[in-house]
Amino acid sequence: MTKYTPIAASVLLAIASTGALATNNTAILNQNGTGNMATADQSDATVSNNLITQNQTGDNNVVYAEQTSFNDSGVITQTQVGDMNDAESFQNDSSTAIVTITQINDGHFATTTQNFVDTSVATVTQSGSPQVAAVTQVSSTNDNAVVTQSGDGNVGNVIQTNGSFNTALLTQTGTTNTATSTQTSSTSSTVNATQAGTTNSVIHIQTLATNSTSVSFQDGTSNTFTTSQTAGDGNYSEGFQNGTTQGLTHIQVGDDHWAYTEQVGTTNIGVISQTGFDNYSEGYQDGTFNSLTVTQPGDFNTTVASQTGNNNVIAVTQATDTNMATPTQVGDFNMAIIIQ
Repeated sequence: MTKYTPIAASVLLAIASTGALATNNTAILNQNGTGNMATADQSDATVSNNLITQNQTGDNNVVYAEQTSFNDSGVITQTQVGDMNDAESFQNDSSTAIVTITQINDGHFATTTQNFVDTSVATVTQSGSPQVAAVTQVSSTNDNAVVTQSGDGNVGNVIQTNGSFNTALLTQTGTTNTATSTQTSSTSSTVNATQAGTTNSVIHIQTLATNSTSVSFQDGTSNTFTTSQTAGDGNYSEGFQNGTTQGLTHIQVGDDHWAYTEQVGTTNIGVISQTGFDNYSEGYQDGTFNSLTVTQPGDFNTTVASQTGNNNVIAVTQATDTNMATPTQVGDFNMAIIIQ
């Protein structure tokens, strides 16, 4: 039989009689060793100046936090050090929401979701391997998603939908990293992904996006980079990959695109397609199997391309309007086809 102190009993009686829960919520949980699990909910009705802090050190950690509906100034901080970590957070309808998840070593998994939030920051930091981090921000303004992963087998995923002035920053160091960012029906959104290591892959997708920016940088072996910005406005996409089996694709459909590509050593390919309006593209590929294809059907096109060394091919098609193309190839099996 469960016994309550007189104070606890009176609190329960007051809650039962009024139906009132939650206003200036705080929940702090600290767990140190084996088999940990922690949940802090802050059960609606309909939450206010929330704070949740959870720290777990060691062994079979799971942590979960939820602040829903009209949660107000919510802050969620989750820290896990060691072993089978898992962390999740949700916040809804908040004016200023901050989520911080830090996981060090072993089998990390972290996910955080923020809906209908104004000025939110979601920060996920993971070190070790393998790691998965997922951040979802929906119908929000001034959102920042920051994912930092160091180790091997990292997967970082940021989804920002129906928002404005959103920023997604993904940084991965190690081997076999994948970074994916999707921004849909967003205004003035920015994606920046940096990967240093081997077998990296980056995908940015921005759909029905206005004034969108996509920037990426990759350092080591087996790099791939894909950006698609569709039904755009003031789009801009970057690139830059440093060494071994690079690939690269930018496709931007609509409005003021410009794209920049730079790939430095071994199996370079390119492919930039900007369809219609104010296009401009650069290029530069440095060494080994280079091929660069730029297709910009229509409007104020410019192409600047340069390939230095080995099996180069350049093909540029700019289906009229105010074209200019200046490809330069220095050395080896060059071929260039330009149709304007």
